[in-house]
Amino acid sequence: LSSRQVTWLGLYTLGVFGVVMVLSSRRNPEHYPPGEEIVYFMMLCIMVAGVAILTVQLHRMRDRLRRQKVELEAALAHIHRLATHDDLTGLVNRRHMQELLENERMRLERSEQDWCVALIDLDHFKAVNDAHGHAIGDEVLRALSRHAHTLIRRTDVLARWGGEEFAVLLPRVRPDEARDHAERIRQRIAQKDDATLPGYTCSIGVACMAASDATIEQLARDADEALYSAKRGGRNCVQLSDHVILI
Repeated sequence: LSSRQVTWLGLYTLGVFGVVMVLSSRRNPEHYPPGEEIVYFMMLCIMVAGVAILTVQLHRMRDRLRRQKVELEAALAHIHRLATHDDLTGLVNRRHMQELLENERMRLERSEQDWCVALIDLDHFKAVNDAHGHAIGDEVLRALSRHAHTLIRRTDVLARWGGEEFAVLLPRVRPDEARDHAERIRQRIAQKDDATLPGYTCSIGVACMAASDATIEQLARDADEALYSAKRGGRNCVQLSDHVILI
C-alpha cells in the first residue's frame, strides 16, 4: 500500500474500533468499562500510528533504493558506453570493434560464411585541419560518421578505427560484394555536398576472411595494406586486398 492508503486505512481502523468500543460501553458497561475502553483505544491509536510511521519510512527506503538502482544502472550504462564508443563521433571504438571482429571470427566456425572488413580513410585530412582548424576537422569526422552510418546495412557495424580512419564490419558477404558495397559508400561520400564544411573524399581498403583459424590482426593488416594501396593509386578509390584469407 502507498503511504496515503496506509494513513486512510489507519484512520478507518481507529474509527471502526472507536465506534464499536463506544457502543459496547453503552450497551454493556459492566463488561466494557468506559475507562478501560478509553485506555485500549489510546493503545490502539499508538499501535496504528506506529505502524503508519513505520510504513512511511519503509516506503521512503524503498523509493530511495529504487532511485539508487536507477542511478546505478544509468552510471553502468554510461561507463559501458564510454568504454565501447568514441566520444567525438559516438561510433563504436576500436577496442569494442576488435571484440566484435573476434565474435564474427568465432561465428565463422559455425556458419562457414565469408565476412569482410572495410577501412575508410579521409583523403588529405591533415590539410583540412591546417587550412580550417581542428574544430572544422572534428566536424568533418562527425559528418562523415553520420553520413557513412546511413549508407551501411542494418547488419553492418561502423566504428572509428583511429584518427581519420573508420572501419566497417560487413558480415555474410563475398569479397566482390564487399568491394561493390565499399565503392557505393565511396561514391556517396564523394558526392555529398555540404556548404558548411569543406569537401572531402575517402580511400577504402577491403579485406575478407573465409577461415576461422585466421587472426583478426592478420585481417587488419590486409585491410590496412589494401588501404595504402588505394592511397598510392591516387586516393578516392577502393582497393580489395590481394590476400583473401582462406583455409
